[in-house]
This record gives sequence, C-alpha cells and structure tokens, in this order.
Amino acid sequence: AFTHALLAGLSSGSNQQGLLAKFIHLEAQDSDKVSPRYLEAHFGMSRAANRAHTPARVPEFCGYRLSDAPFSLRAQDRDGQNHTVRIRGKIDRIDLEFPAPTDPAEPAHAVIYDYKTGNLPSGPKLKEGWFLQLPISILAAQELSGAAYRVIAAGYYQLQFPRNVGKKHLLGSREHAERHYFKEMKTV
Repeated sequence: AFTHALLAGLSSGSNQQGLLAKFIHLEAQDSDKVSPRYLEAHFGMSRAANRAHTPARVPEFCGYRLSDAPFSLRAQDRDGQNHTVRIRGKIDRIDLEFPAPTDPAEPAHAVIYDYKTGNLPSGPKLKEGWFLQLPISILAAQELSGAAYRVIAAGYYQLQFPRNVGKKHLLGSREHAERHYFKEMKTV
C-alpha cells in the first residue's frame, strides 16, 4: 500500500498521483530561477570525525561534503565568557541562483531546504526562534562555503502525502524579500 501511494502516477495506466509524481510535477512547474545544486550536503561527518566507530559501523555519507570539520558556533554568555559549540549536520538541499552574466563579481545566491514528511513548525514560532535548524543551517552553509555563494534563505519542503507537497516557511532577510521565491510558496 505504501509503495503504491508513493509511486502512483509514475507509470501509464494509473489514475492516481502519488507523492513522488506530485513532487516531480512541482519541480517541473517551478518558475524559480534557482536550481537544486547540492543534495545531502553534510559537514563534520567525516570518517576522521567518527573514529569511535569500528569500520563495520562507520556510516557511509552520500551527497556533497561541505566540510570534514564540524561547524563552530561561537557566542558569549551574560558573564562575558566565550563558548564554542561544534555542530555536525546535514542539509537536505541547497538551491543556487546564479547572477546575470553582466554581473560576474556577484556570488550565486543559495536557498536551503529541509525536507519534512511530518508536520511543519508554525511560521510565527519559527520567526520567534523556537526552532533552530534553519538558522543554524544558514550560518553553517554560509561559513563553510566561504565566498562561493551567499545564503539568502532557508525553508521547508513539505512532502506529506497526500495533501501537502511544496515549499513552505522561507526564512530570510528583508533585503531579499522581494524575490519571487519568497512570495510564491507553491503547493500541488
């Protein structure tokens, strides 16, 4: 039943459109000028970082490697003491929008997506800072990519069958709020 619900509509003769068919349709109809560039972009998850694992237990990492080293988040507490938190993680998808050929000095703009198969955090709670995944992903991707691109937003790509498939809750700066992918949250 699950396989049918997932794959329905991919072969001829099917009247239903499953989750994968809806996702493909949405991607094909996407009018954004961004294109998926990196899938499963991970950082701080190298074999050297996982020395405690025996060779048989070391997880294999697919996708794009942003960095072997963890992302270091530095902050100061109320008493003025400096602290560093090292974070390892994986970003599901990084889309890039390349600059116009007339502006070669401008870096590509990046939009990060986290695939969600369950319920999404509410937009207001996300903006209030109750959920840290997207802001940390923005900071990590920007620091680890250097000058290669400029991360301007992060959001969720909901894959909840059968009703909700689409890009939701983009979190970004006011400077880029006029870009069409901020205004058009699409759902199939």
